[in-house]
Amino acid sequence: MWDIKLTTLFGALGVGSVVLGLALQSVIGGLANGLIVLSGRHFAIGDWLRLDQGYAKVVQVDWRAVTLEAGGERIAVPSSKIAGDTLRIVRNGQPFGAGTSIVVPSAYPPDQVIAALTEAARSIPESIGPDSASCQVAEWTAGGIRYAVGVLVDEPGKIGRACNTLLDRIWHVLPR
Repeated sequence: MWDIKLTTLFGALGVGSVVLGLALQSVIGGLANGLIVLSGRHFAIGDWLRLDQGYAKVVQVDWRAVTLEAGGERIAVPSSKIAGDTLRIVRNGQPFGAGTSIVVPSAYPPDQVIAALTEAARSIPESIGPDSASCQVAEWTAGGIRYAVGVLVDEPGKIGRACNTLLDRIWHVLPR
C-alpha cells in the first residue's frame, strides 16, 4: 500500500535491534546483577565483606552498587562485581579471629606453656573478653612445639592491634 519492501524494513529493524542490544548490554547486565544482589539478601547493612584489600563494612545496598566503608573511606562497588565475585561474609556482631603461632622449645612442658600463653591472650584489651582467648598445640617441629594462640575481636580493624599486643604479651611471659 505504501510501496515499501518488507525485507528492507525487517532488515533495518534487525540491525537496529542488534545495535540497541549491544548499547544496552552493560545497563541491562548491571540492572540484572543489582536485582540478584538485592533479592539474594546474602548480606545486610552492618555486615562485613572480605575483598581483595581486606574487610569492609556494608553501609548501603541498592540495585546499582554496594557502598562499603573501610579505613575511613567509602567505596562504591558495582553490583556486577559483587555478583561475580566469591565473597566472605561476616555477619554484624560475629567475632573475628586474631592470632599468631609461636614455636617454644620442647623442653618446656606443653601444659605450662599453654597456661602461660592463654593467660597472655586473656589480657588483650582489643578482645571481646578474656573467655575468647585460646591456645593449643598446632604441631611438633624440629625446633620445638608450635602453639596457635588467639583471641576474638569485634571488628577487623582491631585484628592488627590485637596481634601486636598479643606478641608483646607473649614475649613477656615466655622464658628467654
